[in-house]
Amino acid sequence: MARRRKKLSPMQRRLHSIGFGFMVAGGMVALVLLLPIIIPVAAISEALEERRLARFKCLTCGQLIGREEIRRAKREAVVLGRRCDGPLDHIKRRVVTVWEVVCRTCGHRYTYRPSQPRATLVSEGIGESGQAA
Repeated sequence: MARRRKKLSPMQRRLHSIGFGFMVAGGMVALVLLLPIIIPVAAISEALEERRLARFKCLTCGQLIGREEIRRAKREAVVLGRRCDGPLDHIKRRVVTVWEVVCRTCGHRYTYRPSQPRATLVSEGIGESGQAA
């Protein structure tokens, strides 16, 4: 059997809407107060992820991948992701791009998916020089 809702009096409805308004206002104040903490934490997290990936050693030659290559792959992924936005601006798509990282020494290719829970590079198997991993 379905439960019937009690009918609220006009005074109770006003109090509910006032309480909701205070809750929204409080949430906005909390967000503004927490932004000085949230933004630096996000920037530090991104820098640590980049640093962790840059320390990855190539499976073929043993050299470090390097920050420059990680930054290049990230820039290209951002450009590719922006290109995926079509002419329908009112539709917001979730685009998950894959970073394509190349070892600057031997040309071995790796991929990185930012949506993965752990920051690791995955070997694609064959580098530009044609050597197998």
